[in-house]
Amino acid sequence: MKRKNVFRVLIILIPIILAVSGVLIAKCQSTQELDFPGSNEIIEVEMTLDDHIEAIVPEKLQAICKAIILVESEGNTNAVSPGGHYVGILQIGKIYVRECNRIQDSIIFTYDDRFDSIKSLQMFVVYQNYHNPTHDINKAIKLHNPTAGTEYKAKVLRRL
Repeated sequence: MKRKNVFRVLIILIPIILAVSGVLIAKCQSTQELDFPGSNEIIEVEMTLDDHIEAIVPEKLQAICKAIILVESEGNTNAVSPGGHYVGILQIGKIYVRECNRIQDSIIFTYDDRFDSIKSLQMFVVYQNYHNPTHDINKAIKLHNPTAGTEYKAKVLRRL
């Protein structure tokens, strides 16, 4: 009987991990509760920000995404820029959210989603896949913070 439950866990966990659009380091964690039909067991699976990044962000962009998060917020989902215009782990502005919705030709993301690490990662992927389909690291940095100078790029590259 236990083997059957373990098998169910593996089958159900894989799609959940792949479907979740996620985030970075140990400062941000989420928990998934899984309930199996015919079983009284609830299994908790804890996912770190790194787990979410690996599940959501294309492999070629994972390291640069982590570096940008470290530079922008140190992984703090509640980070707010001094002027209040950029928030969350990736310090996303309202224009970024609107662009992600334009790219998808639908209102998928809200301004509040910038405080959600998983939604922020999803927006990062939408934005990068559209404007940087080859996933070039230098272009990824410039796209994420187009007004920043060479010092910002050097900071991000040092975090790789």
